[in-house]
Amino acid sequence: PAIGVAVAVGTRRGWFDRIIGAVPYFTAEEAETMAAQLPTAARIVTLPEAVNLLPLYKPSTLVAIRGPNPRLLREAVLRVRGRGESLVAIMYVDEIPGPFYPTLIGPSEEAREVLGEVVRALEQEDLQVIPIWRMGHDAGTSIADAAIDLGVHAVMVGTSQRSALWHLVRGDVLRKLLRALPESIRLIICN
Repeated sequence: PAIGVAVAVGTRRGWFDRIIGAVPYFTAEEAETMAAQLPTAARIVTLPEAVNLLPLYKPSTLVAIRGPNPRLLREAVLRVRGRGESLVAIMYVDEIPGPFYPTLIGPSEEAREVLGEVVRALEQEDLQVIPIWRMGHDAGTSIADAAIDLGVHAVMVGTSQRSALWHLVRGDVLRKLLRALPESIRLIICN
């Protein structure tokens, strides 16, 4: 395992470029852009596409979801309506292990199902929804980056349903989100 990590880090930092030539790898944004062209990404936007929509649709609330969470959605509806708005952005992050991003992954089946279900639920509440899909090694940082790029005032998340072993192996999304989110963006946690 240590050798594999050393090779991955060395490749990413370009240590082997002089020996074997440059090894192509992709950033999350490049891989998301390529995946957005796939038919499986229909009706779901990537972060760059959502940023391009800002002149027309400017959400003040971003709801980060991992699965159906009726309590989180209810709180999001109350927040958006309480602000006199009718637009909300929702985001699902497909976490990709390892140091490199694939070029043509597209939204996972789980991402498409969860985003579709949440969009239907929020549209029944007469809200306009921007469903955003991201891919990243770290969901917390991906959510914070999206919140900053979209210029939202608040990020809403549900409490974790993951086991202690998951947190030990993959890390804590909430802790990473708190570290990466600027103080100007409010974090709302719904259990």
